[in-house]
Amino acid sequence: TSSTDASPIVLTKASHGLTTGDRILIFGHATNIAANGIWEVVVVSSSTFRIKNIHTGALVNGSGAGAGFDVDV
Repeated sequence: TSSTDASPIVLTKASHGLTTGDRILIFGHATNIAANGIWEVVVVSSSTFRIKNIHTGALVNGSGAGAGFDVDV
């Protein structure tokens, strides 16, 4: 799994199998630390998705530290 440091963050995971509204835990992201946490999924495609705050509904923006790889989802 990898993530962009865009605003909003876009995560890539081949054949992720997620559905918009699913909740996920992301941890171990050392560069784009803004991606770490418990989020609601917004599916973009079968291999990409965005994450949003479960309390505010706002899409999550990158941290400015750079994109990352090997994110645990």
